[in-house]
Amino acid sequence: MNKKVVQLSNGHYALLKNAVPCEDTGEYELLVNAFVTADGLYYADDTSLVNTIYGVSIHIDNSIRLINGDYTHDDDENLIKLEDGGWTVDCSNLSSLQYIRTIDGGYYSMRYAENNLYCNDDGDWSTEPFDDWDDNDNYGYHDQEHVWLQEARTARWRVGFEIEKEDINPKRAHYKEDLYSLDWVRENDGSLDEKSGYELVSPVFPLEPEFILTHINSRPSVVDHINGEYSSACGGHIHLSSSIESPKMIVEMIDNYIPLLYAMYPKRAARHYCKAVAKNKITGRERRAICLTENTVEFRIFPAVVDVDSLYNRAKLLQFMTTHLNATTAQITRWIEPEQPLGKIIQQEGLDCKNVRTLYGAMCAIYNFGSYAGIVQSQDVTNVLYVINT
Repeated sequence: MNKKVVQLSNGHYALLKNAVPCEDTGEYELLVNAFVTADGLYYADDTSLVNTIYGVSIHIDNSIRLINGDYTHDDDENLIKLEDGGWTVDCSNLSSLQYIRTIDGGYYSMRYAENNLYCNDDGDWSTEPFDDWDDNDNYGYHDQEHVWLQEARTARWRVGFEIEKEDINPKRAHYKEDLYSLDWVRENDGSLDEKSGYELVSPVFPLEPEFILTHINSRPSVVDHINGEYSSACGGHIHLSSSIESPKMIVEMIDNYIPLLYAMYPKRAARHYCKAVAKNKITGRERRAICLTENTVEFRIFPAVVDVDSLYNRAKLLQFMTTHLNATTAQITRWIEPEQPLGKIIQQEGLDCKNVRTLYGAMCAIYNFGSYAGIVQSQDVTNVLYVINT
């Protein structure tokens, strides 16, 4: 506050214009009866004071008038600037402060919205007519040819992502054709919600995490889709291929990492649509944690991709695996430490290295022998064992 303030004889503070010094003591007293405001100052009259929506008085110079005529503090953390002008606050118990938020994130007064915006049957608001949109605006499942980036054609290791989401907002904000022009495909997936669901299929990348991250971040609409909402029905499938090795050869070279993936995602490994399998059962493209296509190894074990950082971290995991081929279980066990590069990747997935390392031994037994060797007493292991034998 830039106004001149003085301390009163009672220890409180007041504006200088509302106080007078006592001839005997020199201390200041109020000119007349005063009002105390939320900022702790006394005023000699209430002509410059306003009552706020929170039930306290403040000086009008420190206030903002809201669209319904009420006032709040000019530093109210709940303030919202409306696109059509004016202010409101995000406060659920103040029903008189009516405003709406459009699907693209803008805030508008209800009066403006009712006269100028569009609302669908679900209560969603938009600046554009909903008739122009198709909630199922996805390509058919695998109807479109997936794009190979030029950099991938000359790379030894290539990777592609299938990102499942259930979020209507990116679908309404971006046409499928726009994404396809950026080398990404948004398509249907029968396992997802019919209205909000989509599977976002990446182009084929070289397995270079930094290159992948730069590519994605240069395409805001792709970022919007990857960062979209998801449910327990969503997964994050990854395809790995090589310009030299066949899919079967790749599995042999990353053999001891597969039980590590089971240990990292035991709940996924126990589900029938991405079930863990013993090494002698990794065959064709079926609903298993790891399977073989004509040209790739498909990892179905990964859960939903949370955001771009999550996708980047999984690219780093595959890069680590292909950089350290034919690793032994003893080596991998040593690498599952918080200070090790592999341990850091595991932690970035929100996992505890100690728990993963403990499960890893049991998952190795499951993977190599298809049976539980009693290494770890764990419900996670029991669940995986049940699935693998059914």
